[in-house]
Amino acid sequence: MEGKYFDPKVSVIIPVYNIERYIEAAIWSVLEQTYSDIEIIVVDDCSTDSSAEIVSKLAKKYPQITLVSLDVNGGTGVAKNAGIAMAKGRYVALLDGDDKWKPEKIERQLALMREKETFFSYT
Repeated sequence: MEGKYFDPKVSVIIPVYNIERYIEAAIWSVLEQTYSDIEIIVVDDCSTDSSAEIVSKLAKKYPQITLVSLDVNGGTGVAKNAGIAMAKGRYVALLDGDDKWKPEKIERQLALMREKETFFSYT
């Protein structure tokens, strides 16, 4: 189980709803990963604060960030599914917009998957 299955692009999906205080830190925790083949899909679920504007500014600087704005508030499940539908990576990782990852999270998780010969894991 070597090669393309364990060194693929990872699509990180971040659902967002009114979390302007946290979203930048969450995105930075992905940008600072030791594993670099990552796309970040942020799905704004009709926030009424400046969450979408914060993400939009970051997306202009970092091409691996895509902002998707939903037309109707559907909740976190709808937002996650919208992001997953757009994902181009071999793997999908979900990160809540008010959480952060340690820099080696994705690299360590993929290494564990390689070691255990599995295509699915969660933390």
